[in-house]
Amino acid sequence: MADSEMGGGGVAPALRRALLAADLPSLDWAFWKLTGTWLESGKMISCPLPGHDDSTPSFNLWSDNEEGVPQRYGCFGCGRKGDVVDLIVTIKGIDEDEALTVAHKMSKEEKADETPHKREPSRPRPTRALADEYDRIVSAMRMPEFDMLQQYLHSKNITGQDIEQFVIDDWGWVAARGIIAIPHRSEDGTITGLKYRQGDKKWTEPGSQFTQLYGTWRDGAYKRAVLCEGESDTVWTAYHLRDQPIDVFGLPSGAQQEIRTEWLDRLSERELILAFDGDKAPPQKC
Repeated sequence: MADSEMGGGGVAPALRRALLAADLPSLDWAFWKLTGTWLESGKMISCPLPGHDDSTPSFNLWSDNEEGVPQRYGCFGCGRKGDVVDLIVTIKGIDEDEALTVAHKMSKEEKADETPHKREPSRPRPTRALADEYDRIVSAMRMPEFDMLQQYLHSKNITGQDIEQFVIDDWGWVAARGIIAIPHRSEDGTITGLKYRQGDKKWTEPGSQFTQLYGTWRDGAYKRAVLCEGESDTVWTAYHLRDQPIDVFGLPSGAQQEIRTEWLDRLSERELILAFDGDKAPPQKC
């Protein structure tokens, strides 16, 4: 399976951490408590992580939620990244279980903290019509771009002419000018976000929103559903279950985002199979 095995032992680490992480401190507040520096999302500073003598600013916070609270940190220099629990593990030099205990304690401290902090709202970026941008990419797709898309799919263990065509025709993956584009759609099929891939680089089209489960527009309201962690797992699973009365969805931003009420509403009356990666996943706030 692409990136994970359905069910089995791979589910436990991600699910366990999600259940334990219902009450965590904000990443920017925890960063301030751990380092003494209040860092705004998107601002670059010298890396504060142990063991990195950062001569050029390379560390930042990003992936703001709807309240403007960053969800992820990372350093371009040393390559370390993660969420608030990972930050505690790295800075304090403790294991994950200890870090979760510290995180829950810090969450209580944050609620009681009356010190004023300035969290600037996310600044809107100029946007292009997502559908127009997607159509432009589709119109530019030629054989070299198809070959590039095929190679990318192969890197995700998605191989075979039928499944490759399925990913293009049914899920709309396209490529142009060396870039892979993965569209996300709303329930009515409107494009709400575009994710781009180019080698190891990942970014999104300005104005993109990933507020619905990946695959929502294909929901057949079946009694059984599979929830995957990423797009490649989702399309792989959807292909192999295409003749079964089972809906397949993916978390729109992997395991790093908060769980939204509307997702729970969509899945609440179904028999749900979790197909998460076997690696250590970030916590989710329910």
